[in-house]
Amino acid sequence: MANVVSVERVTLTLGTTKVLDDLSLGVLTGERIGMVGRNGGGKTSLLHVLAQELSHRGTVLVSTTTHIMRPPQYPFVQTPEELAAALA
Repeated sequence: MANVVSVERVTLTLGTTKVLDDLSLGVLTGERIGMVGRNGGGKTSLLHVLAQELSHRGTVLVSTTTHIMRPPQYPFVQTPEELAAALA
């Protein structure tokens, strides 16, 4: 299987804060991923980098058939059942 998203040695600095530091990752065809982390940990910033909305150092390659979804900052589900239905 081929990577539909490839991130190599990405560094993102916002102001004086290094948000992403030498990050590398790959997402294979057919995979679904999610990110979990503390507030201010860089999750949303990474999505903006993947969508080519923030300037950064490093390489980001996203397949033309891949869609980067950026959900709202507020939860859209309230129960585990609603989350399962949203991911189905």
